[in-house]
Amino acid sequence: MKILFTGFEPFGPHAYNPSTTVAESASQTAGASFRLLPVNFETARAAGEYSGRYDGVVHVGLAAATDWVRIERFAHNLRMCADQPGQENDPDQVVPLALDGPLALDSPFPLDQLKRELSVEWDVRHSRDAGTYVCNATYYWSLRHAFDKRVVFIHVPAWEPEQARRFGHSLGMSVLNCLC
Repeated sequence: MKILFTGFEPFGPHAYNPSTTVAESASQTAGASFRLLPVNFETARAAGEYSGRYDGVVHVGLAAATDWVRIERFAHNLRMCADQPGQENDPDQVVPLALDGPLALDSPFPLDQLKRELSVEWDVRHSRDAGTYVCNATYYWSLRHAFDKRVVFIHVPAWEPEQARRFGHSLGMSVLNCLC
């Protein structure tokens, strides 16, 4: 089984992005592939295109405003108008990612099983809104291009590297249990 874990580069005010450490640790634990993604909408679309080459894809992003792990259930066909975090962006001014796409896509990944497994050690909750920035766009394009594959997006808090590594190990083991 071919599995891909992705994490993002630092962006905006975040000099360190724990999603990279989580995804790298998870990929090592699971014997899977790892990819570091720049934070931009072009990369999000490209990530969707190569997601179809894998049996399972786990995207990990930073949700600095939360202190729990968010397993995203849906990706929405929406994006903010500004290209960078911190730029002026009117939340009422969002545009579709794809003019010909559905408003939302639901993940076929066994999300409930993943939540149960990770909740043994971590505070994990389901989320129905991955936002309107690059995380959501990456998830949307991946689900759209790999609709018959198991794709999930997980947002993690602004953890220090050691905690991110520990969660990454738990994530890698749990993904293997869910997909194999």
